[in-house]
Amino acid sequence: MVRVIPVYNFLSQNTDQIDEPTATCTVNVLGQDMLLLALTSHCIKVHSLNGNQSKLLTIFPTVDMVKQLLHCDKGNYVATLEQKIDRDGLINNFVRIYVNWEICGNQNQAMRARIAGRVTPSLNRNQNSLEMIELPLNNQPTQIAACQTTGNLLVVMSNEAVIHELKVETHQLSKHKFIDFDIRPWSLKFTFQPNNIEITEEFISIRNSTNFMLFKLTNCIYDDVNSIGPIDRVNCINNYQNIKFTNRNNNSKNNSREDLINDTNKSSKSIVDFTKLISNKASYIDWDQMVFDEYVQTQKNDSIQSNNFSITLPSINSHESSQNHHSQGHTPSIIYAPELAVTVITKSNEDNWPENFTIEYLLRLKIATNESSPDLMFEHFTCGILKPCYYRTTKNTNNKTKKLSLLRSKKYNVFNGVTCLICTNQEGYLYHFSSKSTKEISDDFKYCTIYPFTCPVSHVALENTALHALTEAGLESYTLKIPDNSSSSSKKNDVLFNIEKFDDKLNDELEPVSLIGLRPFLGVRKLLHASKHLVLLASNNDQWTCYSLSLPNPEDVYNDILNAANNHKESSRKTYEYLLREACTVLKMAKDIIYYSSDIDYSSNINTTSRQHIDILYKQSCALLADYYISSEYQKHWNLCIYYYKIADLDAKTVLKRQNNNKSPGLISYLSDVLVNLKSGPEADAIFQQHNIIDILTNSDTDDLLKLILASPVLREYATEKLINLLINIEKNDSCLFSLVLLYTQADKQYQAEKLIETISNTFIIDSTLTNWSWLFDVTNSNRGNVVPTFSEYAGILMKKKMNIFAEILGELVDRHAITLNQMIQIFLAYLPSRVGRDGKIAGMALQLFLETYLQHYYDNYPNKNHKKSLAHDESQINDEGLAIREGFKLLVRSYLSELTQSHQQIHQVDNDKKILFGNLRSNFFDLPQLYGINCNNDNEENKNIIIRPSIVKLQALLASGHLSNECIQEIEQFLDNQNIDGSLSFKILCCKNTKIAMQLLTDNCPKLLLEYAKIKYTKESEWKQFVQFLINKMNKNPNDSDIYFIYDELLKDTAIYIAQIMSIRGLQRILSNESIPALQKYIDISSQVVHADYIKTMIIGTGQHLLSTINF
Repeated sequence: MVRVIPVYNFLSQNTDQIDEPTATCTVNVLGQDMLLLALTSHCIKVHSLNGNQSKLLTIFPTVDMVKQLLHCDKGNYVATLEQKIDRDGLINNFVRIYVNWEICGNQNQAMRARIAGRVTPSLNRNQNSLEMIELPLNNQPTQIAACQTTGNLLVVMSNEAVIHELKVETHQLSKHKFIDFDIRPWSLKFTFQPNNIEITEEFISIRNSTNFMLFKLTNCIYDDVNSIGPIDRVNCINNYQNIKFTNRNNNSKNNSREDLINDTNKSSKSIVDFTKLISNKASYIDWDQMVFDEYVQTQKNDSIQSNNFSITLPSINSHESSQNHHSQGHTPSIIYAPELAVTVITKSNEDNWPENFTIEYLLRLKIATNESSPDLMFEHFTCGILKPCYYRTTKNTNNKTKKLSLLRSKKYNVFNGVTCLICTNQEGYLYHFSSKSTKEISDDFKYCTIYPFTCPVSHVALENTALHALTEAGLESYTLKIPDNSSSSSKKNDVLFNIEKFDDKLNDELEPVSLIGLRPFLGVRKLLHASKHLVLLASNNDQWTCYSLSLPNPEDVYNDILNAANNHKESSRKTYEYLLREACTVLKMAKDIIYYSSDIDYSSNINTTSRQHIDILYKQSCALLADYYISSEYQKHWNLCIYYYKIADLDAKTVLKRQNNNKSPGLISYLSDVLVNLKSGPEADAIFQQHNIIDILTNSDTDDLLKLILASPVLREYATEKLINLLINIEKNDSCLFSLVLLYTQADKQYQAEKLIETISNTFIIDSTLTNWSWLFDVTNSNRGNVVPTFSEYAGILMKKKMNIFAEILGELVDRHAITLNQMIQIFLAYLPSRVGRDGKIAGMALQLFLETYLQHYYDNYPNKNHKKSLAHDESQINDEGLAIREGFKLLVRSYLSELTQSHQQIHQVDNDKKILFGNLRSNFFDLPQLYGINCNNDNEENKNIIIRPSIVKLQALLASGHLSNECIQEIEQFLDNQNIDGSLSFKILCCKNTKIAMQLLTDNCPKLLLEYAKIKYTKESEWKQFVQFLINKMNKNPNDSDIYFIYDELLKDTAIYIAQIMSIRGLQRILSNESIPALQKYIDISSQVVHADYIKTMIIGTGQHLLSTINF
């Protein structure tokens, strides 16, 4: 679909009579556009296109009749394909280059001739005299093409092409500079014979009437140039993303354990990025996603209304719209042609030869042949163009020390890519390829823009503001819709207008191309493009006419479109919007890229004054678009104003002054986005002092207002009391209550906040806090100027009233890498000294609970736990994370020991050890009451029901896990030597790595538990044999002490029974020595009786179960 909006106006038109040319081209020398006409009289006339009338500047002769004529800006030479008929009637073609052609002269002036690469200029020649250079060729040339930035000349001979490299040589004697051409020792062979060829940088396109191919010549030796990439594109950064998002790098990395504990100031330099998103659930409106998604969906559902000013023209091959660049009903006249190929023929077999070029196909097309479709039977390629595109920047850093490929110019570091247009009779297909494009486009038309022309087309021209096509109806001008080539491997960096990807999608994918100019001309044979002019050559019988049209600059086109838009601002809002978008698109392209025509023109367009003027106009156009969207009645438009105001670089204060609250329905959406991102400061002061923000926001939906309150710290700060009074009178839900908690906290009403937070569901608190986790922290400055995060007042309330939820949230933050464990520990350590009394105790408990929660999740959900366990002992394997975890264990140990030194005020029974960190690794042996000095000698039922303090159980589990470092264990041992706390014996046993030492501790303090400890430690017969002998020795050493003798006698009896049960009587006899068997016969007998009784019991139970299963009820 094409929209017709006649807004493109040429600045002037000149008409002049000319001689019938055999070949033509345009030139820009020293900023002056010229027209070159090759005549049958073997000469070339040079006409000036500047001024009101065409002026003949000079004439220079040619050797033979010119059949093709071109000018190359690099080297300022004119290349011709000349034809000569010999006496036998045979046609011979020659390629000749003319230098110093612009010097004033006539057809009969002297001309110096030489052979390229073989003959140097004469010493006695005048340096400014006309010079002809003939290329030595082996075959008949048929086409020539030149790269405007490298000066390389490509000569086609049938289906083969060779490159002649432009070189600037120095005469050995006179030291004068002169240009020469060096033929490269390789060639390109095509599968078809082209009748048109173009080259720019390393891109080459060829075509004939049925085939088209675009490819790139690459060389692995020079691929490092690609790593340079386009220069630092200050002007090609998305302003919107720069405004909204900031990247803060965590540059400080602690390399030793001391950095985690002692060097608090150093660790505080590690800035916490509070803007990092860790939750997919947002408590505020995600404008970024909504803007595009909603607009795309609504545009698909709502077609744009037509009016008297804008009409649509369908494609010639389809009754469907070609919107989005490829309509479903479209039957293209071109198809993918993988059979087309190029072969590099080289004379060297060396792999490291610097000219080993390879082919990278980008586009291969052919005319679709379908006899059932009459339209396709007469279809063919009529014209095309390959235009280089460069970034509009002054930072053209020419690196003279780096050797470039012969196919790349010194402007390659600002080379954006090429725009390729290939035309059939009535359609044009526009593609864009970046400088790093490597992937070929097949037949997917979503990567191209389709231009359906009104009539058959013969010539096209592409310039910075429009696409011009010469058709049977006249000169048609279209808006440029550069496609986003997503198949490019370099899409992230080099696709045109990727800097404003969001705006691209709205403009280029949803809007059709527009016919912005249609001028009738009769008898036009050719269309030429100069830097500042379009030239049309027309003939009527034997008379030839030259029409010179002065091209408008982007500012002129923008003003013309803007004037047309203002004329329809009241009568047709749709047309007004569309014209504003087109005007914005023109400036968006002009401010970033330039289609190369000449070096003089390029230099004049990249100067600071020109760029600043276009940037100002572009921001103005964005501001006008934003004004339209904010005043629109459609909700789908309100979100778009946010984006455009940010591109226009207008602050909220300026926007509010531009708008009338009653006539700007989208103001609430814009203001909401501003308040979400606004920080406290002069700008916020001005907004809230000059405008009644709350009155504006009260018109919004209650749910949206609550989301905004949660998402905007500056709103809660500047309108605290007003918002509290407003929320008190509305219906209460979790969102409302949570908003009040934050507002009460802001107003230093801690009691009300603590009371309300208890009524809010835990799930809502977790989700909201994770989404806006910066609520938990305040940032202060230390004495050294370092940024030190600390817990906020809200975090203190949450810590006090919902400590479990607080610990769970902090654990999630560390687990999702929003903040490191080291940073969280440092925040706690900096926070604790500022808390005294009850608050200090709560903060300490919160630190303990956080470490328990995080470490429990860490070891339960991550694989390779054995490796993590080894980190406690292997210093070489510890990284920053390992150091932080080790420090967390140390803090937990100190916390437990500190609790155990306090009076035993209240004991909480632990129902399940698995809820405790490493509780499943703690043995039941440590539940025995005798370990805690409670009636070791009285084994009554009351003492068996003792409840152990949780701190004892937690510390025992940590010691049993094996994750504590040797340093930490030594610290516990030193503490136990100086302090007498509950559970000291159990801790000493767990700290012992030597079982004999642990057995001695039990022997000295509670010998009744020796067998129970042996059960969890001994598994071998040798170990049990030593244990039995140990008991016998104790009995023999204390025969007169009845109490001790009785204890060890009972232990020996119980040990014998246990061994017999787990091994058998024979196993018991093996363990007992031969000498002691007679003395211990009574223990053997008792064990035998117990084993026999157990056997009978087992038989009875088994028989009973068998009988029950066989009874027939």
